[in-house]
Amino acid sequence: MVNHEWQSERLPKKHIEFTIKNNIILKKLTSDLVSVFRGRM
Repeated sequence: MVNHEWQSERLPKKHIEFTIKNNIILKKLTSDLVSVFRGRM
């Protein structure tokens, strides 16, 4: 029971960290694309 609670408490935290990292990467890629398009125009 205690082990199960520990796991369920950890998993969402890992998932949130993973999502935040993905969001940062996506924002960086998007800004890179925008700067490339602005450079061409």
